[in-house]
Amino acid sequence: MATDAWTMADVAIATRWIRGADMQMIAKNGIEHTPSLEELLLILDMLPIPISCATLSDRRIRFHNKAFTRRFGHIADNITTIDDFIRSYTQEMQRGEIERLWSSLWNDAPVESGVEIIAETEIDIKSVNDTVITVALGGMILHAKDLSIAFFDDMPARDQMQKSILRHAYEDFLTGLANRRKLMMHWDQARGSTREAKVAFLMLDLDRFKHVNDQLGHDAGDEVLRVVAKRLLSCVRESDLVCRFGGDEFGILLAESVDDAQVGHICDRVLEVVKAPMLIGGSEVCISTSIGASRVPDHGDTFDEIFKAADEALYLCKLKGRGCWRWADAGENLAAEG
Repeated sequence: MATDAWTMADVAIATRWIRGADMQMIAKNGIEHTPSLEELLLILDMLPIPISCATLSDRRIRFHNKAFTRRFGHIADNITTIDDFIRSYTQEMQRGEIERLWSSLWNDAPVESGVEIIAETEIDIKSVNDTVITVALGGMILHAKDLSIAFFDDMPARDQMQKSILRHAYEDFLTGLANRRKLMMHWDQARGSTREAKVAFLMLDLDRFKHVNDQLGHDAGDEVLRVVAKRLLSCVRESDLVCRFGGDEFGILLAESVDDAQVGHICDRVLEVVKAPMLIGGSEVCISTSIGASRVPDHGDTFDEIFKAADEALYLCKLKGRGCWRWADAGENLAAEG
């Protein structure tokens, strides 16, 4: 089978077909290379989503890919037509809707319409040993090739994938803390609830963290970051958000209205728990942190203003000797040292 004409972009687009993404764009614009039926089936056979193909003229099933056989087992050997599949392997209460959907696509769409998108429908399929698998049934009809392509996207697997995508979009991969994107969401929520709230922000990083990496290695350094992340979470309220920006830089958004005493208590607590010895790979590691604090409206109203103010206060802590915290633009009478 000659597949040289297929580019990696074509394969990526084919994968997006099966995931149900960008279908309208593909139907409108097509792809760089118009594949032969042989090429198309070869590509579909390599994709990880269960796929079935049938000819339009006689509704006979002509192809199942490897993923279909792996997922549904004996189904691939026992059905020869769409009607067989609907009658034998779908729930009785769902059959009328599935038959209506497929019949409308077969009978109503003109041949010259080119590509017809099959909207997703959630159905239950009886698989090996009568196990019921919930899938999103969707796909497309290629009128020029007298072919329908159906994909069966596993709903639990897709839900898990979507959760994974969201987790990676809003969480730091190393520590599991929030990342900057999630911090911005919480900032908007905190500021949107009331413009009068005294939202506070803490900017901190670990003192001389480079020495840990240099002496014990980066794996040990990563473990220190994970331990610190857990310790920071123990210092805050349920309404607060701890995040990591990368490296050894962390942030804490005190999202509910807080007074000076509450901020001071949290900062003191952070200084105390971070400097407690930790056992990393058989070695005792002691590390401290420095914290810059800012708040609305004293040090600004936007996140950029508050972030910059806290960062400048953190820099002054480093100059002063580390292991301490201070307010942005604070005099010596407001600075607290650990």
